[in-house]
Amino acid sequence: MKVFKKGDKLYSILNLKCPKCHEGDLFLHSNPYQIKDFAGMPESCSVCGQPYVLESGFYWGSMYLNYIGSVAMGGIIFLLMFYLFHFSFLAIIITMGILLVLVSPLLFRYSRAAWINIFVRYDSEKSKSKTDA
Repeated sequence: MKVFKKGDKLYSILNLKCPKCHEGDLFLHSNPYQIKDFAGMPESCSVCGQPYVLESGFYWGSMYLNYIGSVAMGGIIFLLMFYLFHFSFLAIIITMGILLVLVSPLLFRYSRAAWINIFVRYDSEKSKSKTDA
C-alpha cells in the first residue's frame, strides 16, 4: 500500500518528481552526493514540458525552506544528545556540524522540490500514465 499517490504534493516532493505530471525527474542525476552536479536540473520536464525555473531567481525562496529544515534537524539533534544521552556541548556541536554537512544535498533537493510544488499544481491530463491509483 502506497502512502502517497500521484496527485498528492508529498508524492512529488518525496520522489523528486515534476509537480505538474508527477513523472519527470526534477534533477539530472538521482544521486544527490554526485558533488560536481548535485544541483543540476533540466530546464523543463521531459514528460509534460513544465518549465522548472518559473522566473529568474525562482529558487531563492527555497533557501528559507532549507534553513527551516536545517534548524529543525539541528534542534532535534541537540535535544536528543543533550537531554537524552548527556553528551558534552563540544561533542554535540561537532556531531551537528558533521550530520548537517552530510544531509545538506538532500535538504537542498527537497527544499527545491517543495518550493516548486507551492507554485505548480498537479494536472492529471499531463501525466503519461492515466492510472493514478
